[in-house]
Amino acid sequence: MEIEHLRQIVCLSQTLNFNQTARQMFIAQPTLSKHVKSVETALGTPLFIRDGRSVLLTEAGRSFVADAKKVVEAYDEAVANLQDGFQNKQRIVKLGYTDILPQSWKDDIEQKIRKSSGSLVLKTKLCNLSTMYELLEDNQIDIAITPVFQGMPVLPSYHTYKFPRSKLELVCPNDHDLAAKSRVRVEDFQNEQMLVPDGSIISGDPIASFYRKNGFKVNDESQFTSFYEACAFTSLKRGLVLLPCYARALSFMNVTFIPIENLDWIVEPTMIWKKRAGNELIRQFSKNFIGS
Repeated sequence: MEIEHLRQIVCLSQTLNFNQTARQMFIAQPTLSKHVKSVETALGTPLFIRDGRSVLLTEAGRSFVADAKKVVEAYDEAVANLQDGFQNKQRIVKLGYTDILPQSWKDDIEQKIRKSSGSLVLKTKLCNLSTMYELLEDNQIDIAITPVFQGMPVLPSYHTYKFPRSKLELVCPNDHDLAAKSRVRVEDFQNEQMLVPDGSIISGDPIASFYRKNGFKVNDESQFTSFYEACAFTSLKRGLVLLPCYARALSFMNVTFIPIENLDWIVEPTMIWKKRAGNELIRQFSKNFIGS
């Protein structure tokens, strides 16, 4: 079982799409499938459920991926320490992001950090909404970029930097009756079952509260931890979902994004980092960027 095979499985657990994972890993899709199958054979149990073009983790897969992440991260840290040397370890900035990370945002962050701190190695890590704060607290990532929905608070022990706001759009399966519309109104989908984020993200989650307040039916059994998973659940007809328009890159997952005429609710893609960061580069970044 090779470390790169584990890395590919971790990535697949986050994208839930073989083609997307193959592109991110810079390998052919058949090669990825072969690697996943070899690991499943070695373990003697399937890690993923393949339902047509949709992919979901099995219970065994969830358990295995949690441990595989730790193995991959430990390996990467060991390699980084060997290559950069212990004295240069603090020249690494670990950037965690949830779902979609437009290259322009990554470039903007990297430019701001480099301007504050000079040369560095910027490492990126895809993480779930539900684990973002945990990773920040454990110093597994230094900075997180995540969608902050209107009404969702940010913990006071963190600094924030907000990117341009993004309106929410309705996401439905390609063969849904609404998919043919160029735009919809809230009334058009008020009788549909809606998907909500994992309830562990934050108490009194504003999305679920918004749905219930306005009389929507909520599918509590298919809570998503990433936009990838939300689109996968939607393509499997478990419910419709509201996602920011910048997530349209996920349209390849057999789903359609539709603008909503009478919904002004917005999402603010936000950069978050600890006020008392352990990484000297981040402390210098905070001082130069926001003066604290």
